[in-house]
Amino acid sequence: MRLVLAAGLILAGLLPQEGKSPLDSGAILELTLPAPPGVRGEWFRLDRERGAEEPVGLVRQIVVVEPGGNYRLEQETLFLDAAVRVLHVETLQPDELTLVWREIGERHGRTVLVEWDLNASSMRCADTEGGEVRRRRIEIEDGALMPLYLLEKLRAGHLSTGRFRCFRPIAGALEELELRLLPPSPFWGNARILEWRRADGGLAGRFAFRGRDLVSFRWQEGGPLATAIGEDEYRRLRASLWVDPSND
Repeated sequence: MRLVLAAGLILAGLLPQEGKSPLDSGAILELTLPAPPGVRGEWFRLDRERGAEEPVGLVRQIVVVEPGGNYRLEQETLFLDAAVRVLHVETLQPDELTLVWREIGERHGRTVLVEWDLNASSMRCADTEGGEVRRRRIEIEDGALMPLYLLEKLRAGHLSTGRFRCFRPIAGALEELELRLLPPSPFWGNARILEWRRADGGLAGRFAFRGRDLVSFRWQEGGPLATAIGEDEYRRLRASLWVDPSND
């Protein structure tokens, strides 16, 4: 079963011209996702360095395939030392995409809501923080990708190296990213390594895959290293180390 999304989310017959990236051509992209209804989960610990005794954070990722062909991509990140919870949800429907990004701390909170009618050339964005709401439209004539959807395309091997536009929730804006394939490295266990670089050369993400499994990643240079763990280990660490600031 195919979920067809337009304007940079689906790869349906309109391919970039030879020698041009999808960013240059504004091509339509397509992704074939697993069809049977169900849930796929992944769990990670975040460490300042490999082999640390206790993690500094935990990450849970879920892909939900709903009856009727809708998809929900979720990522929850718990920063243990700062008591901050970040929830990121992308809901994909045949004609619409919705992104909700929430940061919840003990004394602060922020919500970014993006609504995209895939037949339109702009997205509606509402950024709420401290009781104030900033609403705007973001033009996307050249196409765009959402972060969790982008990760699924990397997992499936449906992206070639090149430049792409991706929405960055924490900045509330689109950014240009370049996808690079790195040679195998013992540090990453000789897995398939893909990384994103921003226009200024800064790291926007480095991901290690074995087959379709994401086994490790890092969001920024020098930042915490995520390593895959089992669900039971994730639950044990969460129960023993996490204090939810929203329950205080």
